[in-house]
Amino acid sequence: MITGIFLAVYVVGIFVAYQKMSAWKHSKYEKVAFCLIWPLVAILYGIHLLHNKK
Repeated sequence: MITGIFLAVYVVGIFVAYQKMSAWKHSKYEKVAFCLIWPLVAILYGIHLLHNKK
């Protein structure tokens, strides 16, 4: 059940991220690459926030 939720958030996030980045002046390859790795970026950002709270 929880895996399905994470998968759904990931798939929806790909489309949302691509829509948000459509105005970027980067190549389509860079946009697609970021859309596919956005969960990793979100995890790293969370770690960054936790680290800076100390």
